[in-house]
Amino acid sequence: MVLKQVLLCCAIVLLPHLAGCQENHPVVADSILNGKRVIHFSGHYWEVGTSAGMARGPGPNYFSDNRENVWLDENGRLHLRITQREDKWYCASVTLLEAIGQGRYVFFVDSRIDLLDKNVVGGLFSYQSDTEEIDIEFSRWGVEAAKNGHFSVQPSTILGNTRSFDIKLSASQTTHWFNWKSKRIDFASFTGHSTVLPAARKILHRWSYRGANIPKPYGEMLKINLWLFLGRAPSDLREAEMIISGVSIL
Repeated sequence: MVLKQVLLCCAIVLLPHLAGCQENHPVVADSILNGKRVIHFSGHYWEVGTSAGMARGPGPNYFSDNRENVWLDENGRLHLRITQREDKWYCASVTLLEAIGQGRYVFFVDSRIDLLDKNVVGGLFSYQSDTEEIDIEFSRWGVEAAKNGHFSVQPSTILGNTRSFDIKLSASQTTHWFNWKSKRIDFASFTGHSTVLPAARKILHRWSYRGANIPKPYGEMLKINLWLFLGRAPSDLREAEMIISGVSIL
């Protein structure tokens, strides 16, 4: 028991240096470091986002680091949840504590993203600035009949920088990735969990972006979030959840 406590204290002190480590460090699963909540998920350290009681973008929304909004279950899966407390809706986000640069970022989702309320947005993305961003998003942007899957390279207002598609599922497991290279970004979404492309019948959508807005790597932040479009409450007034069972960076 004493040895375990010593290891825990050492891990907390060394957390910034361990952030780039690929191996598992189970001694730190959920800790407070310099006033910030940090979790260890899928072999990496992530900061849990908070807007400290103020509304901020995207949205604007209230983001909470409360364990009602972000937690790891007994199987190590990451849960992001939009919750209502009193008269406010609180959203959820996590940010990877290391910049990895170009590569293939694979997200294993374990919830029915096709059933998210029309005002809810689920995001898997690499962020450097508002004009240097690679996005996979699940949302109907407030319109019930709209497509709910989106691949984007910012600025998304530029013609050809966004591809939208329909996601209709019969099970919860899906895989989504972007493969960030110097001259192209390849996107894919499909049913099931895999780091390789499955049979064509399982593919929801694929897209290769070769435009002029491919970001150059310099301190980008990998983020996962669940938020409300324009800060609007869910139209069904129900709390929303997105579950991520893992992230692989290849």
